[in-house]
Amino acid sequence: DGIPHPELFRELVQFVETTLQRSYGKFIPSYICEELNQATDHARNLGPVGLLAALYFGSELIVPQIYASILQGLRSSIGLSNEEAKFLILHIDMDQDHAMALREIIIANCRTKADRLMLVKCTSMILDGRVAFYDSLIKYSSQLETNNFTYNDQTTKKWSRSKPNYMNDFMEQPNVVKMCKEHVKGSTILDVGCGEGYVARKLVSMGATKIVGVDISKDRINVASTHLEKKDFEYYVEGDVTNLKETLLRTTNRTNLMPGAQFDVGLFDLSVAVFLFNDLTITDMDKTFRDIFSLLKPGGYFIFCVPHPFISSYDCESFGFSKNKSSNYFSLRDKLVEGHASTISGERLKVSMFCKTFEDYTQAARKFGFDIIEIEEGRVNPNNLNENPDLFDSVNGVPLHLVMKLRKPECPVKNSANVASTNTLNMLPKKLTWSTAARRHPRNAFLVQIPNEVQQELYKASFEWYDRGISVDDLDLVGDFPSSSFNSLKSFAVSIRNSVLHETGLVLIKGLNLDMFGVGESEKMVACSKIAYYLICNQIGAVDGSARGRLFDVKNNHIDAMDKKIDNVLFSVSDCKGTLLRVYYYLSNYINYNTQLITTS
Repeated sequence: DGIPHPELFRELVQFVETTLQRSYGKFIPSYICEELNQATDHARNLGPVGLLAALYFGSELIVPQIYASILQGLRSSIGLSNEEAKFLILHIDMDQDHAMALREIIIANCRTKADRLMLVKCTSMILDGRVAFYDSLIKYSSQLETNNFTYNDQTTKKWSRSKPNYMNDFMEQPNVVKMCKEHVKGSTILDVGCGEGYVARKLVSMGATKIVGVDISKDRINVASTHLEKKDFEYYVEGDVTNLKETLLRTTNRTNLMPGAQFDVGLFDLSVAVFLFNDLTITDMDKTFRDIFSLLKPGGYFIFCVPHPFISSYDCESFGFSKNKSSNYFSLRDKLVEGHASTISGERLKVSMFCKTFEDYTQAARKFGFDIIEIEEGRVNPNNLNENPDLFDSVNGVPLHLVMKLRKPECPVKNSANVASTNTLNMLPKKLTWSTAARRHPRNAFLVQIPNEVQQELYKASFEWYDRGISVDDLDLVGDFPSSSFNSLKSFAVSIRNSVLHETGLVLIKGLNLDMFGVGESEKMVACSKIAYYLICNQIGAVDGSARGRLFDVKNNHIDAMDKKIDNVLFSVSDCKGTLLRVYYYLSNYINYNTQLITTS
């Protein structure tokens, strides 16, 4: 339609950035494109053969395949439509024709051996430049997504520690712990950017009754989850803190959290974030603030620490950012800078952070409804100097860190910044569309067979509890049994939960042999069956204790599933002929006649 090529590209980029609510374009350093730019300039200087190599082999011939992969990824992740993807679609289509035309031009201009050798050399140089570009982009993107104060070139193993090793361990983490002290005992705590669990373990030792840690690093989560001092009420999950609420919704099976009213009213008494926001842009920090506010109970506290905004222009032997000494305070705002920090042993480590001003933190707090309770500027104290003079002498008198305590009001005022995240149901799929395969073969789509290893775990647990005199009404049984006893059940429950919430909206579970629990409808058979059904349910979701008597109907009440007069129960036994088949028939006919049937979770 005569729209200039650059304008089409800008429209695509703007749509993607708006959808993802983030933009890194202005922060991308020049080194990412440096090798590709050098290869292109060199090819240009070599004349027509070099230009043809860059244009044909380095662009038109390979771009359709590259853009097709990008298009597929964007469609899967953000639902890109054909109209929104017109830039990519046009290139996929037109560049194939361009490549065919250029091929004839290359043949005409590379008749000598010298020209063909030059073409090969230039092509190799251009393709190496493209590979370097994508490698640098991936590496840089992974740094941006890291949600903890990261020593980027160090292994996770170096982070695992039981005693102070880094400057932060001696100063700001003790300050955070001190600020948390009056709020920890008996509390449920969220550690955002928990790393390998160093701070979480401190809070556990101070009396926390439950702690959930989230970190984007799979390796660090593994270290935290397998630490020798880990308690049963510590839970660590891998996830993106800029989508914190969604991460917790997705991992409820591993944290004993449940979607529902509590997600909207508040789950946690206290949240901490130790050196997290220095690794996030301002936009991503705002997203994390929003979700933390929503996840805190009214009256709950949020305590975080970051490098002091001043430190981005400071440099000394043990800590600093020497490359930025000539930059001023405001010009570095939201830019990624690199520096160094030392350990107690004198090892010099690379560090990086996104610079922010003091005002960025206070504005974020107020924007999302927090009350600012306390602010502390971290500095070297006499004990630090006495114990480790080599580490701290060069930073004595320097404002190193900033610690803030925020509070969610007892009656939060809704505002434009946080109202969008107030309803957890909005974060679940708005609709689930049954696939053609599901509509044609509902038995395959909705019927799930309980695996044999899951059945064995259920039989064993049910018999053991029954023999101990424990019934389904007595207590939360899962908490009374080692978690390792339900490894297969937990994995099975995850697949059922995902199916219900994100795929089909419903499942029919089959395969538990109730005859294993006793003959006929004996007292033992009924009690054990209820325990087994409860275990299945409690791993998939959470069971309201007041409803247990109604939810687990294991006696044969001859229920006809098609009789609308019968009260619904979650589980029921019936010998009513054809009941299950009629359920399938009803589903298959309903969806065949209503091909756009939508079912919610």
